[in-house]
Amino acid sequence: MAFQISGIIQHIGNTESIPYQDKVFKKRELVLDCSYRNQFTGQIERANYPKFEFTGNHVDDLNGFNIGDSDGMFGTLHA
Repeated sequence: MAFQISGIIQHIGNTESIPYQDKVFKKRELVLDCSYRNQFTGQIERANYPKFEFTGNHVDDLNGFNIGDSDGMFGTLHA
């Protein structure tokens, strides 16, 4: 399944390693600012801050991004 989203990166979490039985589960969080802003004032009219969790091999997919990166930088995220 794939979807597209654009916004401004607000937070990129550190990679967390969680022991599970004899393996290690890795996860990393990403928070975007996808709020709707008034085109004339720039004021937020509808706040929207979705959080995504990347797991396993996908935690490294976030290495090329920085806080403040925006629109069109994400491409398509595959879940």
